[in-house]
Amino acid sequence: MKDSLGFKKNMAYHILFLCIVLIGINQVFHKKQGQENTGAADGRLESRHSYSYSDILGAGASFPFPLYAKMFEAYRSEHKVRVNYQSIGSGGGVRQIRVQTIDFGATDAHLDDKQIALFKSEGKEILHIPIVLGAVVVAYNLKGFKNLKLNGAVLAGIYSGAIKKWDDEKIQSLNSNRNGESLPNKNIIAVHRSDGSGTTFVFSDFLGFSSDSWKRNVGIGKSLKWFRGALGAKGNEGVTQQIKNIPGAIGYISLNYALSAKLPIAAIQNADGKYILPSIKSVSEAASGQLPSDARVRLSGTATGGKGYPLSTFTWILVYKQQAYKGRSVKQAKELKNMLAWMLQADGQSLASPLFYAPLPKKAALQAKSILSRMLFNRQNL
Repeated sequence: MKDSLGFKKNMAYHILFLCIVLIGINQVFHKKQGQENTGAADGRLESRHSYSYSDILGAGASFPFPLYAKMFEAYRSEHKVRVNYQSIGSGGGVRQIRVQTIDFGATDAHLDDKQIALFKSEGKEILHIPIVLGAVVVAYNLKGFKNLKLNGAVLAGIYSGAIKKWDDEKIQSLNSNRNGESLPNKNIIAVHRSDGSGTTFVFSDFLGFSSDSWKRNVGIGKSLKWFRGALGAKGNEGVTQQIKNIPGAIGYISLNYALSAKLPIAAIQNADGKYILPSIKSVSEAASGQLPSDARVRLSGTATGGKGYPLSTFTWILVYKQQAYKGRSVKQAKELKNMLAWMLQADGQSLASPLFYAPLPKKAALQAKSILSRMLFNRQNL
């Protein structure tokens, strides 16, 4: 009996010891996971040197985040190179690449001439590499009302606070002959991004193109001064959640977020007067023209005709032309260039369509590869 009790006691100690070990391993794992997914406490990113477990560090736009996450997972599996990408918004991506805490930034709004001049005044030259195209869509929450039609002027009225009700005659006039369906006498809750966002830039660019009043009084940018009563939310994720939760809400998000949340999407009137729903085909149609040599083009601020969807945009990765900075090695620069080249090739581009992004059209793909070839380390091509 005594031996039996001793055996049981020893077994209990062994089990307790094993539990303690497992708990310790679990805590270490979660601590590392938290470090991998968290920036500095004040919202800034830590230096890339803090991320010793990551070979390449990038940050920026939330618009392409679902695709980039898939691309980087596939790239790691194929090439054994890890990419840590933080979805902090286009404005954050531009800020972090400027202070050189990351290897690449990501944005849905290309740098304007003033920003380019600012970088150059600091002795820095940025390259814009288009990766894919996407659609900014207008999603809404109106029970029982589908196939909403809107144009830029009406959206400008909604987002300036001038159009307050869903049954406003300006919305009604675009949605007549509804076979008994009618818009409700319900308040419109306009949801916008609260963080600096390329998605906001694309949306406001289209509104500025469509409405002189919007361009004059509100403007175009990544961050805007919204009317009192508009509701802000962080990231595409936050705006999507607000639309889904609030009856009468309307908001602008990327196509894949709307589809994932099963939100209805408005058809938007293009320059030819056609109401176009966002799709891979209609987004590609909007980008069928020739890109400028630096790939900086605003599709949302130009006349999109035919079957093109007017709220379309390229999304860019920003890198320094001169990669020899802040103690970087040739190996780091080559790893970055190789990863970007893979994203532009068939392996990377094939991941776009399943996630509702449009792969680069042939002309744009050739231009992107040409821009990538300009990367240097000191005076040597990479």
